[in-house]
Amino acid sequence: AGKASRFEILLGDPNLCATFLREHTGVRWVQSTFAGVEPLIGPMRMPEHAQCMVSRCAALGKDMAQYVAGWVIATERNFLDVKAFNQDRMWNEQTRERFMYRPLDSVTVGVIGLGDIGGKIAEAMSVLGCRVVGLKR
Repeated sequence: AGKASRFEILLGDPNLCATFLREHTGVRWVQSTFAGVEPLIGPMRMPEHAQCMVSRCAALGKDMAQYVAGWVIATERNFLDVKAFNQDRMWNEQTRERFMYRPLDSVTVGVIGLGDIGGKIAEAMSVLGCRVVGLKR
């Protein structure tokens, strides 16, 4: 377990991520580096609270880095819930506490595979202040 068990965000090949998820339950979001999530939704199933994103092409490093960074920020800052609460005008002291967020420099991002996509995502997340742990062969 060790440091890897503290990952909440995981990026990599779906087969490798599926193997990793069997032993690490704290992951909330899986970013697949290519289309096809069958390994993640097969017999072992992703945890209900986890999200999974996929890409279409391995040559999209910069675009994927921006996409992942956007979703990490949106997830950490609860943008979708905040939008719904704004539309429904549901703000009060109890809901305000729900939307407290942690700074990105307290987030650790695990990246499996450091090719074009993984390398660019690791770089972008590092620039945003996240602690990045990269795993490669």
